[in-house]
Amino acid sequence: MNLRLTLTALALAGVVCAPSSAYAAGTLGLGEAIAIAQRNNLSVAASDAKIAQAKSQINQTYAGLYPQLTLTSSAVNYNIIDSNALIGGLGGMGGLGGGLGGGLSGATGMGGSFGLIQNSLSVSQVLFDGFQTASALKIADASVKMSELDRSNQLRKSAYDTARGYLQVLKASSLREVALRAVEQSQSHLEVARIKERAGTGTRFDVLQAEAQLANVQGQLRSVTNTVELARLSLGTTMGEPVGDRRLAPDLALPRLEATMDLNLQDAVENRPEFQTLVLKRRIDEATVDLNRKANLPKAQAQAQYSQQGLGTGRNFMLMAGLSWTVLDWGKAEAKVSASTLDLAQTDLSIESARRNLSMDVQSSLLNRQDARDRVAIAQKGLQVSQESHRMSQVRYSAGVGTGYEVIDAQTQLVQAQNNYVQATYDLQSAEVGLAQALGVDLSEAVNRKSAAQPKGSSELSMNSPELSKNSPELSKKGY
Repeated sequence: MNLRLTLTALALAGVVCAPSSAYAAGTLGLGEAIAIAQRNNLSVAASDAKIAQAKSQINQTYAGLYPQLTLTSSAVNYNIIDSNALIGGLGGMGGLGGGLGGGLSGATGMGGSFGLIQNSLSVSQVLFDGFQTASALKIADASVKMSELDRSNQLRKSAYDTARGYLQVLKASSLREVALRAVEQSQSHLEVARIKERAGTGTRFDVLQAEAQLANVQGQLRSVTNTVELARLSLGTTMGEPVGDRRLAPDLALPRLEATMDLNLQDAVENRPEFQTLVLKRRIDEATVDLNRKANLPKAQAQAQYSQQGLGTGRNFMLMAGLSWTVLDWGKAEAKVSASTLDLAQTDLSIESARRNLSMDVQSSLLNRQDARDRVAIAQKGLQVSQESHRMSQVRYSAGVGTGYEVIDAQTQLVQAQNNYVQATYDLQSAEVGLAQALGVDLSEAVNRKSAAQPKGSSELSMNSPELSKNSPELSKKGY
């Protein structure tokens, strides 16, 4: 693929986690979460079974090329009720009847029985099978590759699902931290309103407004706290085991692709596992058509057999060769060729449809990432304006020229701006993940490679940025 792939560390812990030089014990990193999810993925286990089954088909096909050895042993017991009747019935056989009658009458008189044991060893070898084995091997080999590709695709899908679940937990945790700070700000404003009421410079109405605002943000905190728990449960389901009380690592090594709208879409599409699976499906369909066309070709087989009766008597050896050729099957083989040809045509249509849909997926992912980048810049500017507006409302209220309602309104706008910034930032990371998946990037490999090269605590983009964490009055527990 003509793409320049750059992996950069994107710290997404947000306002939840402060930067640290090393992860604390019990921290769950993204790479570890992906490894756990892939290990517990039931679809991967099912793909392993399919691989084993496809490989056994190859062995079975190869076995048809080797000589087949068969050992047969049989025992026959003849019970003679009336030897004279038997001999009379065999009278027409001349000397055989006389010889058999003498032997039987000497042994039994009016009746008797005797046993006969026969052993044989035969070896058969296919000399020519109409080239059907070659076509069958192509089908079996493509089936193995398809099963292995399906396993790889399941691993990749598990990695991307885990990354999205991981981001959801971090986003929900960041929104909860915003709500926590909003509660702190509301409590601080309520304390100031009460102080001003007792000093006679404020009104009871300001206190009631502050109490209502506090109740409102406490309700928001309860809601986002529940969202955090649900996100952790969802991540645990994706991983196949509970997250428990483990803290998520703040620094994520996610792929950032320097891809633009003018990239080679054909290369991008052909790198997708879904497209590669269809290509292998077409190879199987082609081999199936070829196999059905060879169904009526002549087939040759040789066989050698050694047999003996009793304890070494009646030994014989036989060698023969046979040729079979179906010259008339009333259109059965042609019908199979027609059906398999239609399957091939349908696969071609599926490939073309997948090419169009996957191209659209790549282009949509690029547009989503650009949109997310623009929204981050807009949200960051809006956050800065809201912070300044909130600061000025505090100053005016403290000087007695502003009202408590102005402070509450500015705080509400600030909380919304902080939420918008958190949402936009995590949307950008989700868009990066979506683009990587659209381009067929192996996320687990990219994360592990970048994690090994990335210093702990480093970040290119941190939610713990000045826009959300600087020591400004609106984020302080202190009074105005």
